[in-house]
Amino acid sequence: MKIYFDEIISKQQYFFDESDINVINKNLNNEFFNEEEKKDFNELLTKIDKKSLNNIQTNSPFYEEINPRLTFNKENMSKTDLGKLGVYLINRSDIEVNFRDLNNVWHDKKYKNTWPVTIDTLFFITELYEFLKNKNLDIKNILDLGCGSGFLGQHLSKIFTSSEITFADINPNALKLSKVNNEINNFSSKFNYVETDSFSKIQGKFDLIVMNPPYIPHKPIDHLEKNSHNCYNGLDLLLNSLENFEDYLNKNGYLIFLYSDVGKNEVEQKLNGSSFNIISKNSLEVPFRIEDILKDKSWMKKLIEINGLIHKKISKDNKYEFWHKLNLIIIKK
Repeated sequence: MKIYFDEIISKQQYFFDESDINVINKNLNNEFFNEEEKKDFNELLTKIDKKSLNNIQTNSPFYEEINPRLTFNKENMSKTDLGKLGVYLINRSDIEVNFRDLNNVWHDKKYKNTWPVTIDTLFFITELYEFLKNKNLDIKNILDLGCGSGFLGQHLSKIFTSSEITFADINPNALKLSKVNNEINNFSSKFNYVETDSFSKIQGKFDLIVMNPPYIPHKPIDHLEKNSHNCYNGLDLLLNSLENFEDYLNKNGYLIFLYSDVGKNEVEQKLNGSSFNIISKNSLEVPFRIEDILKDKSWMKKLIEINGLIHKKISKDNKYEFWHKLNLIIIKK
């Protein structure tokens, strides 16, 4: 399944085509489908023909790029059927993302606990290009800390073709995925891969450190659950990195990172109590769409008390009750 983010942003729609269905058919034979799912999915495929494929689409604004809300106007497939099809597409086949002429693949089952390209990533990359344009920066060493699928580092490799880039993550699956994505794009940069918790195993200094870390505070639970590797749970990586990054940044180097207003109390306390040279801050308001959290009353109560969520009335023009603000910070040493 291939998603062209540039097209989604400009045309605000996405069509499945015959190649998507071929991919699904191929994946029916892999380990990610059990027998019941195979039977169920084969029944769905009988309801699809080439003519009807052109009617599977989503009107998708910038922030709905990865979980399209699909509509279908043929009598032979209900909305329930289409919803199931969407789940199979997202969770049982490789998702290949294309943004600014770079490709990035992701698979929920192959690379467990990795985070796919989302609105955070696109906002970060867009602002990154904007900041770097018309600047003749001498960037030789780059660290993508908490790299996930590696999309930030890959775009930096496109910009700084002779640079050396270190992809670092606590999750070994993220490093495997970053390596796969680097091979797909045939970069000329030199790459290193480090399994590490924050900076604990990082060596040397860098001209540029980028970080798109988990930004949602821990839910109010006991400390044992708090230490789980839930990829949207906790500010630990971000707060630890803000304490230690200066030891790993060259003079005149840059730290660029993203956080959300749902974690602003702890993050801004750290920023305000420092002597960091913050040269830029840009923000983007986006829907808060993490279902596991929206269904968790105690977690939602905590986020609301933090005053990081924006409540909006559901209307014809607004499908989401809660929104939050993403903030991109650029610090120069």
